Amino acid sequence: MDTQSKTESVKGLVLHNAERTMDINDLNDNLAILDLVTLRAPTLAYQGRKLHARRFKMSNYQQLNLHLPQNLVLYGEDKLSRRIRGWLRIHVRGVEIEKST
Repeated sequence: MDTQSKTESVKGLVLHNAERTMDINDLNDNLAILDLVTLRAPTLAYQGRKLHARRFKMSNYQQLNLHLPQNLVLYGEDKLSRRIRGWLRIHVRGVEIEKST
C-alpha cells in the first residue's frame, strides 16, 4: 500500500510546537491544517510555514499563536484542548467520543 492511499482517510492535521520545517505543499489539498505554537517566541519553521501557506494560497491552513497561562482549566479541560476540539469540530467532522471519568 502506498503512502497516498494510507492518508486518504485523514481529513485534518494538528501541529503543536512543530520545530522542523515540513513541506506542506506535498500534502493533500483538502487536508485541513491547524498549526499551533504555545512558545513565547515562534520558531523559524513556524514562520516559514505561514509564508509558504500564504504564497500558495492554502485556504485550509490556519496558524494560531496561543499565550497560555499556567493551569488555566475550565470544566476539566484546558484552553489548548478546547481550541483543538473546536477546530476539529468545524474543519474535520467525524465521531466525537465522550471522555471517560
